[in-house]
Amino acid sequence: MHDITAKKAAIFGGIALAAVVGLALIIGAIVGSRRDPSPSYQSYSTRPPQTQTHATRPPQTHATQEPTEEPTEEPTQEPTQEPTKQTYEDEDGFLIVVDGDHAILVGYTGDDEISSLPDEYDGVRITAIGDRAFAGEQVYKRLLLPTSVEDIGAGAFADCEGMELVFAWSSVSCKSDSFANTGLRAVLVGKSDSTSGWRLPGGVKIYRRGAETGFGAVESCVALDGTVYLVTEEGNAVVVALSDQQTSLTLPATVKWASSNYDVVWIAEGADAGVRRGATVELPPNCRFDYSLCQSRGGAIAGWTASYDDTAADFWITACDVCDAMNAVRPSSAPAIQPDTVLMDAASILAQEEYNGEARPDGRDWDTALDDAGLGEYTYVYCLYGLIDYQNMKDILTERFAPAIDDEERPQYKGEYYSRLGIARYFDYGAGSYNWQIFLLVP
Repeated sequence: MHDITAKKAAIFGGIALAAVVGLALIIGAIVGSRRDPSPSYQSYSTRPPQTQTHATRPPQTHATQEPTEEPTEEPTQEPTQEPTKQTYEDEDGFLIVVDGDHAILVGYTGDDEISSLPDEYDGVRITAIGDRAFAGEQVYKRLLLPTSVEDIGAGAFADCEGMELVFAWSSVSCKSDSFANTGLRAVLVGKSDSTSGWRLPGGVKIYRRGAETGFGAVESCVALDGTVYLVTEEGNAVVVALSDQQTSLTLPATVKWASSNYDVVWIAEGADAGVRRGATVELPPNCRFDYSLCQSRGGAIAGWTASYDDTAADFWITACDVCDAMNAVRPSSAPAIQPDTVLMDAASILAQEEYNGEARPDGRDWDTALDDAGLGEYTYVYCLYGLIDYQNMKDILTERFAPAIDDEERPQYKGEYYSRLGIARYFDYGAGSYNWQIFLLVP
């Protein structure tokens, strides 16, 4: 009994002591937690460090990770503003957009007919003509482009019906419809300007200043009644495009450019492009034409007349007619004979001197006329005297000179054909008849 009571006292005493100790620990934890809200702990091991075992295969390579830097905040950059394009109107009524160091022509508010365009505005070069900038405006038949212009926009001159010529002294590019529905016939560019950028309507040709025409180097270009002439440094005018608006054309003896008159002397190959087939042309005294323009050679011109008889134009028409007759009876394999300007000039010299078969007025022999014309031994001279009318002359020449050469006097040319012809005539007042001078050139 005594032992049980003692055991109970001991158990209760142990429990009380344990309770006191537990309570003390709880109070200490609470007080400690208030003193250090974020304690750090270190762990220690009493075991010795373990030795690591390495594999025999090569170790894998791992990318080295750079220490991460705190991102820095970029300063806020204000957006760059494009310079404002301003539209201005100059004193002549041209509307111009200035864009930095260049300007663009964009319109016109004036009442006058436009014949030239400004090169610059307030010191800024005009380098382009905008889309439909002058569409439908009254443009003079000769338009001078600014020397600084490089590009012509779509429809820039569309429906400018009065325009016939454009002068450009720089390398220009244009769209295929920049000159749509205009009367444009030709463009004249500078000596060294590129023509690759021009996209022009059909039938419009480009010519270069300084180009050789056979009658002098091109100086400028003139349009008159729809016909286009190139005027040359030698004072001549060459027709490069006959008017396509008429079926009966009469060409002037001279055309004027600047303050000078230029003699109309030649109509070039291709000048009948666009001409109504069957048209007729009356020539001034000194004008001749490329033989290919004749309808017999596939050209569009059905009839040629000379404004005066016994002129260069009259003799040339005669020579073409004779050539037609001779070519008509030649075999198709034979070369065609055609009129030649040098032979024509030589024949005309003798005709003007009223050559009589003996000597020229200055006492020189007749064949010096060939030397004066730069002709040599290949030329055969044939003269017809007496009362011989035009048709009779043509028949005689066709019968004798259309076939291949079979002449004992010229055996070295046997089997060949005469290839060039020159004809002129003079009136022998003593005999009361025309005498014909005929020069035929062997190839």
